[in-house]
Amino acid sequence: MWVNPSHPLRSEVEALIAQVYRDRYGAQLRHFLPHLLAFRDATGRLSAAIGLRCGSEGQLFTEQYLQGPAEQTIAEHAGRIVAREQVVEVGNFAALGAGDARQVIILLTSMLHRAGFRWVLFTATRNLRNAFDRLHLQTVELAAARQECLQSDDSDWGSYYDTQPRLMMGDIAAGHAYLARINHAGADRVPLMACMGGALA
Repeated sequence: MWVNPSHPLRSEVEALIAQVYRDRYGAQLRHFLPHLLAFRDATGRLSAAIGLRCGSEGQLFTEQYLQGPAEQTIAEHAGRIVAREQVVEVGNFAALGAGDARQVIILLTSMLHRAGFRWVLFTATRNLRNAFDRLHLQTVELAAARQECLQSDDSDWGSYYDTQPRLMMGDIAAGHAYLARINHAGADRVPLMACMGGALA
């Protein structure tokens, strides 16, 4: 379920994200990415949520950890020209269980691939990096995510930065191709998001 700022369930999804960060890190989040994707379990309870921002929408939160534009840093590691419109950042990752986290990664990889994105940026704790490892999805570490890099964020991050999170990048096309080979391609049935007011199909 896509939950943009005007969605009637926006506050409920933000509350889930805030609860997970509060329970795990003692954090008090006050800002969320513009596009939220929420998941419910078989009983209808919210079980996971994740936030996204397209590179075309302006500065990315994760760019605070970098020395230059995201597309430039990605290009240096990928060895090819990267258009900013191909980049999306993922954050506000909240899942009540490890299995939920892996399922979110699988679904999101397919959705972002179908939407035309090629590169994803995200800040990952060790637990989140482990979730990618268990799925055998390759990621590249770009930088340490340090709290002192944050320029204008009044959230109280609690002990989150004590976990030594890392800023990672991923090749969405490569991840999608791998997941399709191991029979996770059914995630393609999930509907797409919209950025800048237009559907990305």
